[in-house]
Amino acid sequence: MSTGCFVQKEDFTDLTRKYLLRTAVPRDIEQHVPIFVASQPGTSGVHSQVLTNITNQPAHGTIEQQELGQPGPSRSTNEACIEAGSRKPKTKKEQILQSKCMKYLQKICVLQKRVQALSAQTMLNAIADDNNVKKLSAKVTPAFALFLQGQIRNCNRKLRGRRWSREEKITALRIFKRSPTCYRLLRRLFTLPSPGTLKNLLSKIPFTVGCNEAVFKIMQKFVKSQKTTDNEYILMFDEMSLKKHLNYDCKSDLIEGFQDHGNQGRSENIAGYALVFMVGGIRKRVKQPIAHYFSSSFVTADRLAILIKEVMNIFIL
Repeated sequence: MSTGCFVQKEDFTDLTRKYLLRTAVPRDIEQHVPIFVASQPGTSGVHSQVLTNITNQPAHGTIEQQELGQPGPSRSTNEACIEAGSRKPKTKKEQILQSKCMKYLQKICVLQKRVQALSAQTMLNAIADDNNVKKLSAKVTPAFALFLQGQIRNCNRKLRGRRWSREEKITALRIFKRSPTCYRLLRRLFTLPSPGTLKNLLSKIPFTVGCNEAVFKIMQKFVKSQKTTDNEYILMFDEMSLKKHLNYDCKSDLIEGFQDHGNQGRSENIAGYALVFMVGGIRKRVKQPIAHYFSSSFVTADRLAILIKEVMNIFIL
């Protein structure tokens, strides 16, 4: 904003993006503050005078006018600012009309953006419903067809405007868990869900200490879809050390980090080891963790026997 012309643009700026809004209207200052030249020390009889011509252009007035400090025929910037500041204030009717115009301008901007978004979405829907796209989807794998639909639907959308189905998130999660580095590279080439979206999907899956019933239900459906000769599995378990740490889970209102053996109870000792049970296929490469426990030290043989029986009973049922 230039201070030389005494023009202000208030309440019409967007500080987050540092630019003026479309409804910005300049407003003049009613009162003009003159600029004085301070008198130099040591000079007597010389009073301060108003600086009337602040431009670098030569004055065209007479010598008498220049000596008296009066402006010549040329209009200086200072005079133009004084005339601009002496304008009449707006009437109440003009203020009401100005506010109405501002509201209508804002509505027009919103409607223009909405029309652009709808036209782009209509074009993408037409492409997705095209017969050629459907024929191509029929000749590729289901995962690639799902990936292609997500690309067509979200390619021209902003980051916060993209929408993904559950199947698309699960497909992206498989790639992310296989290699996060590879997933970041693919996100530069294609339109994929962000890692935060995938982590939110994982947070909705209940993982409690002990046997996970949701995993057992999925395993039962998987076993029914396989051949009888392929349904041969073994139960594996292993223990690993952990860094002792306490964490508060606001969802379950529980402090995590203590020894927890599921149905066998908890203790006040801080956990330093994790015991994990996993099911592995003999004829097919299948691995799935089904239960986990936390211990303050190595699990004793008596407690390990109890936990193995507990997992076996649930898995057989």
